Amino acid sequence: MSQEEEEIKRRRPLTWSFLKRVIDMAVPFYSRIGLLLSLMVASSIFSLLQPLLFSSMIDDLFGYSRAGETNQEDNVWRMHVLGMQSLLLAVVQSAVSLFKSRISTQISEGLFTFPLSRCLNFYFYLGLILDLQCKVFGHFQKVHPFNPAAPVY
Repeated sequence: MSQEEEEIKRRRPLTWSFLKRVIDMAVPFYSRIGLLLSLMVASSIFSLLQPLLFSSMIDDLFGYSRAGETNQEDNVWRMHVLGMQSLLLAVVQSAVSLFKSRISTQISEGLFTFPLSRCLNFYFYLGLILDLQCKVFGHFQKVHPFNPAAPVY
């Protein structure tokens, strides 16, 4: 038996109870997750539009017209318009990508939010990783409370 097969056997199976716990942890982030998914779709659409603009520019550059027209002035004007559209599309795509990474960071790590909310006993969800850490350390403190007089090993 290979090492990969042994690793697959050692993994815990995906159960409904595990999925329910994951969904319960993600409930406070549904709006952000939906926004992130819509930004991913928009970014994909913008990525698909870029080659279409470049193909139109190349067609105009080599004189291939859509209806058999060969007016050079129209082709030059169309090249300028397509170039500006391509530039605008690149700027919008960069802005969407930046916003997408910000939302992703907010969901996972809870950055860009008010950091003292936990200290002031306002419970609002900052990030999945921070929430998971708080739950794990809270569980550890229940199991083994901190005792400063205890020896450190």
